[in-house]
Amino acid sequence: MKENKINKADLIDKISETVNISKKQIEKVLDSLLDNITSGLKAGKTINLVGFGSFMPKKRHARNGVNPQNPKQKIHIPEIIVAKFRTGKALKDALKNKR
Repeated sequence: MKENKINKADLIDKISETVNISKKQIEKVLDSLLDNITSGLKAGKTINLVGFGSFMPKKRHARNGVNPQNPKQKIHIPEIIVAKFRTGKALKDALKNKR
């Protein structure tokens, strides 16, 4: 049974099937894209890919929680910035019509 996942190598293979570019070049472009999205989010910027979606940095406030290994022990969970993704209209529509 095939897993329901696509990893980076699979994605590079699929792209190379549709464009006339070497896999090494595709990997460089993909790495650059991901690096630029990451650095933009780290700088507090929103990255909009029209039709696909938007990546946004979101602050998750500090809070108190419990240690999963010892539920009686209280722990402090610090504030952190996480990446949030909001789906674009074209992607939403494509997924609706998946059936």
